[in-house]
Amino acid sequence: MSIRTKQRTQDRQIGLVQAALELAAQKSPAEITTAELAQAVGITQGAVFKHFQSKQAIWVAVMEAVQQDLMTRLQTEVTAHIAAGGGTDGFEGGVHGAH
Repeated sequence: MSIRTKQRTQDRQIGLVQAALELAAQKSPAEITTAELAQAVGITQGAVFKHFQSKQAIWVAVMEAVQQDLMTRLQTEVTAHIAAGGGTDGFEGGVHGAH
């Protein structure tokens, strides 16, 4: 697989995850179909399954993306707090202990 193809695959996977998050803001994940996800990113429903083995795999990727985003935000906030002289009280084991 070429680098360009890998990048396009990764971009599609990211797009599907983002579409799932956006649709989940409107209705239950159980109600979101792969056809809706495909339409949201401009691919066929069959192409969804080239990027993810199942609908469950999409939601696992969504949860991983949300977790990564939250950890990044938390690390940024804790770092800013400490840099501003806020100390580390209450943060023992905090971000690093959560991994």
